[in-house]
Amino acid sequence: MFTTLGKTITMALGVCALGSTLLAAEVEQPDESKGWKKLFDGKTTKGWRTYNQNEAKPQWQAVDGALTLTKPGGGNLITEGQYENFDLRLEWKIPKGRNSGLFIGAKESERVIYQDAIEMQILGNTGFPKLDDYHIAGSIYGFFPSKREWAKPDGEWNKVRILKKDGNIKVFFNDQAVADFKPSSEEFAQMIAKTKFKAWPQFGKHEKGHIGFQDHGDSHGLAIRNIWIKELDAK
Repeated sequence: MFTTLGKTITMALGVCALGSTLLAAEVEQPDESKGWKKLFDGKTTKGWRTYNQNEAKPQWQAVDGALTLTKPGGGNLITEGQYENFDLRLEWKIPKGRNSGLFIGAKESERVIYQDAIEMQILGNTGFPKLDDYHIAGSIYGFFPSKREWAKPDGEWNKVRILKKDGNIKVFFNDQAVADFKPSSEEFAQMIAKTKFKAWPQFGKHEKGHIGFQDHGDSHGLAIRNIWIKELDAK
């Protein structure tokens, strides 16, 4: 099933209306006793490194309990581990006019990270008044739209949940359903064919990969906290 703004395309996977509210009671809250793991300890960059490097560049720091890009030049940051079936939760904030992204399914290579990994847009929306809904905060960049009213004011914390299981990905932004899709499907291949990503044959193809955050060159001030993951059993 593909869910896009104002339209739901039904497949064998079922139906989920875009923009439906995700109630807190409907989802398990992160708890180490239930198999959840913190990807960020709140104090160091342990468990993270700059893309294609052995450690995180010094521009990435733990500041006030948040993983923070303090200055330009930190490079894209990725987890040391790779993940396939998982439930990911986190919060992010970014200043007005700054641009970043959350990647899943990243693989290190001579290619840049976005040529492989699917991206959820992180953006200080008010600095980009002309961007369409497919490129604003909370969207799956270029594929599934968000809505401006879903985002918190620039500089405030936004919540993300990404649930990936058996090749299917569900995305929630501030408890709103953004997308429910399968990157390996023919339908998604048709969507890729209409975007710039058609130039990169490995885009969206990796079932298992790193989770990462983008240094877009204008991403400094990005902060991420409460980063939790629970690895799930395959079907």
